[in-house]
Amino acid sequence: MSDKLMPVHFTEIWIPMSQAPGVMTALQNFYGDQGQNTQNTGYFSTEIYGAKANKFWMSPSYGNDMIRVDVFWFANTNKDPVQTLFQNYWNELEPFNFRCHWGKYLPQTINGKSGSAYLLSQYPNFTKWNAIRQSLDPNGIFVTPYWETQLGLS
Repeated sequence: MSDKLMPVHFTEIWIPMSQAPGVMTALQNFYGDQGQNTQNTGYFSTEIYGAKANKFWMSPSYGNDMIRVDVFWFANTNKDPVQTLFQNYWNELEPFNFRCHWGKYLPQTINGKSGSAYLLSQYPNFTKWNAIRQSLDPNGIFVTPYWETQLGLS
């Protein structure tokens, strides 16, 4: 699929594979009878697939086999994908302790709480990573206002 002809935005939600049955039940309820709740399904697609555990401690699959829920949004619209669709998924899947792919859309809030605090609580070595980041970039040259907000950096 051409990103120029059919551009998309998406969020990628990673959940421990051990919770896959609960995730599938939650999504079935979330989508409603016959998948008719388009407020939650959107008008495009959602991919659900597995990922093997990873030893890299900032990977979303660090230490666990994961189920990935990728929620897609057609970019050629004047609506905000975060408020229109992605926020619903983040709120719904919070009980499953998800991790997000940092290169995709990230929540600023989850069920009224700070999105950065939630996300960082899901990465057991975030403090270690941040210490390394600060030692290599003491002046914050590579920290944009976006990442300051998303990752609670100062």
